[in-house]
Amino acid sequence: MHLSYSKLNTYRQCPLRYRLTYQDRLPRRPRRLFRAARRIHHALMVWLTYAQRGTPSLPEVLRAYDLAWDSERQPEVRDLQEYAEGEQILRAYHEANCERPCSPVFLEQKFDVRLGEHRLTGAIDRVDTGETGYEVIDYKLDRELRPQRTIDEDLQLGLYHLALREAHGIQPEALSLYFLRHNIKATTSRTAEEIRGLGEWVEATGDRI
Repeated sequence: MHLSYSKLNTYRQCPLRYRLTYQDRLPRRPRRLFRAARRIHHALMVWLTYAQRGTPSLPEVLRAYDLAWDSERQPEVRDLQEYAEGEQILRAYHEANCERPCSPVFLEQKFDVRLGEHRLTGAIDRVDTGETGYEVIDYKLDRELRPQRTIDEDLQLGLYHLALREAHGIQPEALSLYFLRHNIKATTSRTAEEIRGLGEWVEATGDRI
């Protein structure tokens, strides 16, 4: 069966919730934050694409953000608090990172890997390469920073490591969450043994589902 971080995490938290969401497909309330996050994420990928070429462009990023809101047809969206907050986040990110080295080898990298009888799918925001190895970076819009222990146990980061190993033979040395509202990056890692165990857990969870 097809598995993803969202499916695995939902089942881990509550099998009944998984059933109601993915099998019975009960309607869910629209997630307002998710809609705003997609637009910020789109603009951020534009920033990274320019940075990949050597010079990040704030004007192009803000233009991409504005277009993502379809503001030409709906100019009133520019008056929304969500719009202003997203623009502020992008400006602050540019200021904090425009002078930092940026060497992404993958942006929005999709993966589809087979684990036993199951397929794990998803997309990774960013994978950088450095002098000593690879780093996964996942962008978050959390209003509060997560404690390091939570990051060390983060399922999504572990799945990204697993997917890169299976799809590209890459063993990332660092797994990071970048908290956009704070411009702070928190980093962890996984051992080869932990990733093997995670792969076994994914297969067993898919079997149970």
